Amino acid sequence: MRQKYYVYKHLNPTTGDVFYIGMGTGLRIDDFKNGRNKYYLSYVSKYGNPRTEIIKENLTEQAACDLEVSLIKKYGRKYLGEGCLVNISSGGESGVKGRKYKMTPEHKKSISQSTTGKKKHTNESKSKISKAHKGKSKPEGFGDNISKALKGRKHSPEWSENISKSKKGMKITWDLNNSSPRSNKHRWKAVKKLDMQGNFITLYESMKHASKDNGIHLNTISACCTGVKKHGGGFKWEYASNKSYKDETTKNS
Repeated sequence: MRQKYYVYKHLNPTTGDVFYIGMGTGLRIDDFKNGRNKYYLSYVSKYGNPRTEIIKENLTEQAACDLEVSLIKKYGRKYLGEGCLVNISSGGESGVKGRKYKMTPEHKKSISQSTTGKKKHTNESKSKISKAHKGKSKPEGFGDNISKALKGRKHSPEWSENISKSKKGMKITWDLNNSSPRSNKHRWKAVKKLDMQGNFITLYESMKHASKDNGIHLNTISACCTGVKKHGGGFKWEYASNKSYKDETTKNS
Protein backbone atom coordinates (compact mmCIF):
# COMPACT_ATOMS: atom_id res chain seq x y z
CA MET A 1 0.00 0.00 0.00
CA ARG A 2 1.32 3.44 -0.96
CA GLN A 3 2.48 5.45 2.04
CA LYS A 4 1.00 8.92 1.55
CA TYR A 5 -0.96 9.61 4.74
CA TYR A 6 -0.01 11.71 7.74
CA VAL A 7 -1.44 12.47 11.19
CA TYR A 8 -1.58 16.09 12.33
CA LYS A 9 -2.74 18.33 15.14
CA HIS A 10 -4.27 21.78 15.22
CA LEU A 11 -3.27 24.13 18.03
CA ASN A 12 -4.76 27.28 19.51
CA PRO A 13 -3.08 30.23 17.68
CA THR A 14 -2.45 32.09 20.94
CA THR A 15 -1.82 29.50 23.65
CA GLY A 16 -0.51 26.62 21.53
CA ASP A 17 -2.92 24.16 23.18
CA VAL A 18 -3.90 21.13 21.08
CA PHE A 19 -7.61 21.11 20.28
CA TYR A 20 -7.91 18.77 17.27
CA ILE A 21 -6.25 15.57 15.97
CA GLY A 22 -6.72 14.47 12.38
CA MET A 23 -5.31 12.44 9.52
CA GLY A 24 -5.23 13.14 5.84
CA THR A 25 -3.33 13.61 2.61
CA GLY A 26 -2.20 16.58 0.53
CA LEU A 27 -3.35 19.93 1.94
CA ARG A 28 -5.94 18.57 4.37
CA ILE A 29 -3.98 19.94 7.33
CA ASP A 30 -4.49 23.52 6.06
CA ASP A 31 -8.24 23.23 5.43
CA PHE A 32 -10.00 24.85 8.39
CA LYS A 33 -13.53 24.72 6.99
CA ASN A 34 -14.56 21.88 4.67
CA GLY A 35 -15.64 18.69 6.38
CA ARG A 36 -15.08 20.09 9.88
CA ASN A 37 -17.62 19.45 12.63
CA LYS A 38 -19.62 22.21 14.33
CA TYR A 39 -17.47 22.16 17.47
CA TYR A 40 -14.35 22.69 15.38
CA LEU A 41 -15.91 25.54 13.38
CA SER A 42 -17.11 27.21 16.58
CA TYR A 43 -13.62 26.98 18.09
CA VAL A 44 -11.94 28.48 15.01
CA SER A 45 -14.56 31.23 14.83
CA LYS A 46 -13.77 32.15 18.43
CA TYR A 47 -9.96 31.93 18.42
CA GLY A 48 -8.97 32.30 14.75
CA ASN A 49 -7.22 29.95 12.33
CA PRO A 50 -5.05 27.44 14.19
CA ARG A 51 -1.37 26.66 14.10
CA THR A 52 -0.67 23.34 12.38
CA GLU A 53 1.81 20.57 13.09
CA ILE A 54 2.39 17.19 11.44
CA ILE A 55 2.87 14.50 14.08
CA LYS A 56 3.93 11.70 11.72
CA GLU A 57 3.97 11.36 7.93
CA ASN A 58 4.62 8.80 5.16
CA LEU A 59 2.12 6.39 6.70
CA THR A 60 -0.21 3.83 5.17
CA GLU A 61 -3.92 4.57 5.57
CA GLN A 62 -4.31 1.91 8.26
CA ALA A 63 -1.27 3.11 10.20
CA ALA A 64 -2.58 6.70 10.07
CA CYS A 65 -6.01 5.54 11.26
CA ASP A 66 -4.49 3.61 14.17
CA LEU A 67 -2.32 6.53 15.25
CA GLU A 68 -5.24 8.97 14.99
CA VAL A 69 -7.39 6.72 17.19
CA SER A 70 -4.66 6.34 19.82
CA LEU A 71 -3.95 10.09 19.99
CA ILE A 72 -7.63 11.06 20.22
CA LYS A 73 -7.95 8.58 23.08
CA LYS A 74 -4.81 10.01 24.72
CA TYR A 75 -5.95 13.66 24.61
CA GLY A 76 -9.66 12.92 25.13
CA ARG A 77 -12.74 14.49 23.59
CA LYS A 78 -14.22 17.62 25.14
CA TYR A 79 -17.92 16.90 24.55
CA LEU A 80 -17.54 13.62 26.46
CA GLY A 81 -15.79 15.39 29.31
CA GLU A 82 -12.65 13.34 28.73
CA GLY A 83 -10.18 15.95 27.50
CA CYS A 84 -9.45 18.98 25.31
CA LEU A 85 -10.23 17.87 21.73
CA VAL A 86 -13.19 19.10 19.67
CA ASN A 87 -13.18 15.86 17.66
CA ILE A 88 -16.59 14.21 17.47
CA SER A 89 -15.50 10.71 16.47
CA SER A 90 -12.92 8.41 18.02
CA GLY A 91 -11.00 8.59 14.73
CA GLY A 92 -9.90 6.00 12.21
CA GLU A 93 -12.72 6.39 9.66
CA SER A 94 -10.28 7.53 6.96
CA GLY A 95 -9.73 11.19 7.82
CA VAL A 96 -9.23 12.44 4.27
CA LYS A 97 -11.04 15.45 2.86
CA GLY A 98 -14.69 14.80 2.19
CA ARG A 99 -15.27 12.36 5.05
CA LYS A 100 -18.83 12.41 6.27
CA TYR A 101 -19.35 11.37 9.84
CA LYS A 102 -22.62 9.88 11.08
CA MET A 103 -23.32 9.68 14.76
CA THR A 104 -23.55 6.20 16.19
CA PRO A 105 -26.30 5.28 18.70
CA GLU A 106 -23.63 5.30 21.42
CA HIS A 107 -22.56 8.82 20.43
CA LYS A 108 -26.16 10.08 20.50
CA LYS A 109 -26.71 8.45 23.88
CA SER A 110 -23.57 10.02 25.38
CA ILE A 111 -24.64 13.49 24.19
CA SER A 112 -28.12 12.97 25.63
CA GLN A 113 -26.71 11.86 28.99
CA SER A 114 -24.29 14.81 29.14
CA THR A 115 -27.14 17.34 28.73
CA THR A 116 -29.94 15.60 30.68
CA GLY A 117 -30.85 17.35 33.89
CA LYS A 118 -28.91 20.52 33.14
CA LYS A 119 -30.69 23.57 34.47
CA LYS A 120 -31.13 26.78 32.54
CA HIS A 121 -29.60 29.93 33.95
CA THR A 122 -31.80 31.84 36.36
CA ASN A 123 -31.99 35.63 36.27
CA GLU A 124 -29.73 35.65 39.33
CA SER A 125 -27.07 33.49 37.68
CA LYS A 126 -27.25 35.58 34.50
CA SER A 127 -26.69 38.70 36.60
CA LYS A 128 -23.64 37.14 38.29
CA ILE A 129 -22.15 36.12 34.93
CA SER A 130 -22.75 39.62 33.57
CA LYS A 131 -21.01 41.25 36.55
CA ALA A 132 -18.08 38.84 36.31
CA HIS A 133 -17.45 39.79 32.68
CA LYS A 134 -18.12 43.53 33.01
CA GLY A 135 -15.08 45.62 32.24
CA LYS A 136 -13.08 42.73 30.82
CA SER A 137 -11.20 43.61 27.67
CA LYS A 138 -10.80 41.31 24.68
CA PRO A 139 -7.30 39.85 24.10
CA GLU A 140 -5.06 41.65 21.63
CA GLY A 141 -5.82 40.63 18.06
CA PHE A 142 -9.24 39.18 18.99
CA GLY A 143 -11.09 41.20 16.33
CA ASP A 144 -8.48 40.40 13.68
CA ASN A 145 -8.78 36.66 14.36
CA ILE A 146 -12.56 36.78 14.03
CA SER A 147 -12.27 38.80 10.83
CA LYS A 148 -9.79 36.34 9.29
CA ALA A 149 -11.95 33.36 10.27
CA LEU A 150 -15.03 34.86 8.62
CA LYS A 151 -13.31 36.35 5.56
CA GLY A 152 -14.54 34.84 2.32
CA ARG A 153 -17.23 32.77 4.04
CA LYS A 154 -20.44 32.59 2.02
CA HIS A 155 -23.89 31.44 3.07
CA SER A 156 -25.28 28.42 1.27
CA PRO A 157 -28.43 28.75 -0.92
CA GLU A 158 -30.28 26.61 1.65
CA TRP A 159 -29.32 29.01 4.47
CA SER A 160 -30.51 32.02 2.47
CA GLU A 161 -33.78 30.26 1.63
CA ASN A 162 -34.42 29.40 5.30
CA ILE A 163 -33.84 33.02 6.34
CA SER A 164 -36.21 34.18 3.59
CA LYS A 165 -38.93 31.76 4.75
CA SER A 166 -38.54 32.77 8.40
CA LYS A 167 -39.10 36.45 7.55
CA LYS A 168 -41.91 35.89 5.07
CA GLY A 169 -45.13 37.54 6.22
CA MET A 170 -43.45 39.69 8.88
CA LYS A 171 -44.86 43.21 9.19
CA ILE A 172 -43.16 46.34 10.44
CA THR A 173 -45.33 49.09 11.93
CA TRP A 174 -43.98 52.55 11.19
CA ASP A 175 -44.50 55.68 13.21
CA LEU A 176 -45.26 58.53 10.79
CA ASN A 177 -43.57 60.99 13.17
CA ASN A 178 -40.36 59.01 13.14
CA SER A 179 -38.20 57.63 10.31
CA SER A 180 -37.47 54.40 12.20
CA PRO A 181 -39.78 51.45 12.91
CA ARG A 182 -41.51 51.52 16.29
CA SER A 183 -39.93 48.18 17.11
CA ASN A 184 -36.54 49.91 17.30
CA LYS A 185 -37.60 52.69 19.68
CA HIS A 186 -37.17 50.66 22.83
CA ARG A 187 -33.65 49.69 21.77
CA TRP A 188 -32.32 53.25 21.91
CA LYS A 189 -29.80 53.89 24.64
CA ALA A 190 -29.07 57.49 25.49
CA VAL A 191 -25.40 58.32 26.09
CA LYS A 192 -23.61 61.11 27.95
CA LYS A 193 -20.54 62.85 26.57
CA LEU A 194 -18.03 63.87 29.24
CA ASP A 195 -14.66 65.60 29.17
CA MET A 196 -11.52 63.75 30.32
CA GLN A 197 -12.09 64.98 33.89
CA GLY A 198 -15.57 63.47 33.92
CA ASN A 199 -17.50 66.73 33.57
CA PHE A 200 -20.78 66.50 31.67
CA ILE A 201 -20.80 68.09 28.20
CA THR A 202 -23.95 66.94 26.42
CA LEU A 203 -26.52 64.17 26.14
CA TYR A 204 -27.34 62.16 23.00
CA GLU A 205 -30.48 60.23 22.17
CA SER A 206 -28.41 57.21 21.07
CA MET A 207 -24.86 56.08 20.31
CA LYS A 208 -25.69 56.42 16.62
CA HIS A 209 -26.44 60.13 17.03
CA ALA A 210 -23.31 60.62 19.15
CA SER A 211 -21.18 58.80 16.58
CA LYS A 212 -22.49 60.91 13.70
CA ASP A 213 -22.16 64.21 15.57
CA ASN A 214 -18.59 63.58 16.79
CA GLY A 215 -17.16 61.54 13.94
CA ILE A 216 -16.32 58.67 16.29
CA HIS A 217 -17.04 55.05 15.40
CA LEU A 218 -20.13 53.71 17.14
CA ASN A 219 -18.19 50.67 18.44
CA THR A 220 -15.71 52.98 20.18
CA ILE A 221 -18.49 54.75 22.06
CA SER A 222 -20.07 51.40 22.93
CA ALA A 223 -16.75 50.09 24.25
CA CYS A 224 -16.43 53.15 26.51
CA CYS A 225 -19.98 52.74 27.83
CA THR A 226 -19.40 49.05 28.67
CA GLY A 227 -16.04 49.68 30.34
CA VAL A 228 -13.87 48.04 27.67
CA LYS A 229 -12.26 51.41 26.84
CA LYS A 230 -11.64 54.36 29.16
CA HIS A 231 -12.14 57.05 26.54
CA GLY A 232 -12.75 57.54 22.84
CA GLY A 233 -12.15 60.50 20.53
CA GLY A 234 -10.79 62.58 23.42
CA PHE A 235 -13.94 62.17 25.53
CA LYS A 236 -15.43 59.85 28.12
CA TRP A 237 -18.79 58.19 27.39
CA GLU A 238 -21.47 56.75 29.67
CA TYR A 239 -24.91 55.27 29.26
CA ALA A 240 -27.84 57.44 30.36
CA SER A 241 -31.45 56.39 30.73
CA ASN A 242 -33.82 57.24 27.90
CA LYS A 243 -35.97 58.96 30.53
CA SER A 244 -33.16 61.39 31.35
CA TYR A 245 -32.85 62.20 27.65
CA LYS A 246 -36.57 63.00 27.42
CA ASP A 247 -36.39 65.14 30.55
CA GLU A 248 -33.39 67.04 29.22
CA THR A 249 -35.10 67.57 25.85
CA THR A 250 -38.29 68.84 27.52
CA LYS A 251 -36.31 71.16 29.81
CA ASN A 252 -34.46 72.79 26.89
CA SER A 253 -37.49 73.11 24.58
